[in-house]
Amino acid sequence: MCNNKSYSPIPKEVDIMLFKKYHIICCLLLLFSCSSLPQKLEKVYIEKLKLEVDRFEVTIGQFREFIITNNYQTTADSFAWSGVFNLDTNSWDSIHHANWEKPLGKKEEDNNLPVTQVSYYDACAYCKWKNGRLPTAKEWDIIAGEEIIKGNVWEGPFPVFDSGQDGYFKSIAPIGQFSPNENNIHDLFGNVWEWTSTPSSTNDKAMMIKGGSFLCDISYCSGYIPSKYQTTLKDSGLNHLGFRCVY
Repeated sequence: MCNNKSYSPIPKEVDIMLFKKYHIICCLLLLFSCSSLPQKLEKVYIEKLKLEVDRFEVTIGQFREFIITNNYQTTADSFAWSGVFNLDTNSWDSIHHANWEKPLGKKEEDNNLPVTQVSYYDACAYCKWKNGRLPTAKEWDIIAGEEIIKGNVWEGPFPVFDSGQDGYFKSIAPIGQFSPNENNIHDLFGNVWEWTSTPSSTNDKAMMIKGGSFLCDISYCSGYIPSKYQTTLKDSGLNHLGFRCVY
């Protein structure tokens, strides 16, 4: 096991140089043993598409690395506001300083949550940085498959009542909290919508989004049914819209 352990002080009679050599060897052995442990699979190969796809939606933590490395400014940050769904008034509000790090415009959220408040342009930039791209809507459907897997959706008549029986009452869940689909991919059904690279057929400034979100119930948007979709303006940042990449 690769546990952090406390070490006792070096005995005076032990030669310091010998100890240092011994310590280096031990560190190398620990590094080797840790690296040989099974790692969480981050990508899944889809034979039908001859593509790899992110097993999970891109997280806040992953997106933070992209922001810092590239000194990148998101669309929402350039506007200094973004869209947040108000659960009290059941309407969309423009919230000052809502962004990828503070999706509700208040406190920083956990690194394991899927990143939201990212525009189509932001998602494309991230995927390009990772040597990937956004999936097309058709590719997304193949990745999702036909079976609907239980996910984080609105359980009850939207927006009146959400029972929260899935463990997430009117809120986004961290990645990987629900069972994967037949392709061993998580969070395709509910939680947050996902950008695709397929343009809207009626508006050249909008793109198709897939998968539904925690604000979807069967009667309101039913976006978590694989064949369903909505369209969103390319520069939109919303607190229920994220993405994943294909490679």
